[in-house]
Amino acid sequence: MSSVVKARILVSAYSAEPEAGSESGAGYSIVRAAASFGEVWVITRANNLEKLRKALDADPPEHDVHTIPLEVSERTLALKRRFNAVRPYYVLWQRQVARTAAELDQAIDFSLVHHATMSAFWMPIGVSRLNKPLVVGPISGGTFTPRSLLSQLGSAGLVKDTIRYVNAHACTFVNRDVWQNADVVIAQNREMERFSRNRLRVRGETLVQSHASNPPVQGPVPRDHRDRLVLFVGRLITWKGVLLALEAFKRLDHPMAQLWFVGEGPAKSLIERRLKKLDLEASVRLPGALPRPEVLALMRRASCLIFPSFHDSAGFVVSEALALGLPVVCLDHGGPGQLARTWSGTESVAVMPTTLNQTREALTTGIRRFVENPEPSASATVPADQTLNSTIPHAYELALRRAST
Repeated sequence: MSSVVKARILVSAYSAEPEAGSESGAGYSIVRAAASFGEVWVITRANNLEKLRKALDADPPEHDVHTIPLEVSERTLALKRRFNAVRPYYVLWQRQVARTAAELDQAIDFSLVHHATMSAFWMPIGVSRLNKPLVVGPISGGTFTPRSLLSQLGSAGLVKDTIRYVNAHACTFVNRDVWQNADVVIAQNREMERFSRNRLRVRGETLVQSHASNPPVQGPVPRDHRDRLVLFVGRLITWKGVLLALEAFKRLDHPMAQLWFVGEGPAKSLIERRLKKLDLEASVRLPGALPRPEVLALMRRASCLIFPSFHDSAGFVVSEALALGLPVVCLDHGGPGQLARTWSGTESVAVMPTTLNQTREALTTGIRRFVENPEPSASATVPADQTLNSTIPHAYELALRRAST
């Protein structure tokens, strides 16, 4: 057996829960991918432990994974729950990770370390304090609203977006030494990769891989046809492109088509006012947030998912739709575009954002393609070399190779 297979890997995964979306599902996928490379020690939240351990034990082949549950303190955890103070708690949690990692390393002598989840580039990285080959990511935070679409944000949204942009660029000095010394940085999308090189000054290897490439859903149920239903699924906020989706649907002008906004958020009242102005009350519905099984059932019968988000780093709803054989119409910008380009077996339309009018027209063209010719469900998978299962071991190989030269 080669020395690579025997690598001792420390993974810091704040969230790691099987059969879950977003950060939690990504954390579990990363742990599984790491286990295919060597022996793994994973530091994670205590509330992940039971489901994580059960899934690993039941998942063939048997994985050599050691789980280390970690919380800051009962009092701090209670405050976090009371005030929903996730980010302050996370900062304290990472400090605890640094101490725990140092103690573990004295006994185990890790081959490499991996900072895996909650990895916005400005967040603290506890395992980076070990003098070991370092893999970070998939990371996010470097994707921003295209200038031509800023008018879609509204005044309040524009203020928030400007603050986000300024803060992100100001935070490029946070963890600067970590970024310059990291052996491998995995970026969520092409925009984040460019940001890593140009703003974070990453010197090591950079890879592009969405953490949403392993969605926890089963494949599509065979169907002879799909309904003329266009879905938007997500928080109803302006930077998700909800008004752009509504205006693109208006231009479709199809008598049998319907648009459903599934979700809740502060832009709901704005959507309601705009659809009245556009005379779309008969063909647009806002059912609110629905249970996940109902959302997946809608995805299995809809014509397409419209998701013109302005700066999503990944977009788990996009990967779930693609895995279910549902075509996606999105912007070729950030995470959704990255997923649409790499998925195999599901037709999608990724629109490069140009002028506002051109972008609207291109989105309408994409919607029309699937509404006028609803296609049956198809088997859909990410190519084997475009998943976390392949990217994580490759990143480890690069990190070990780079550290040895």
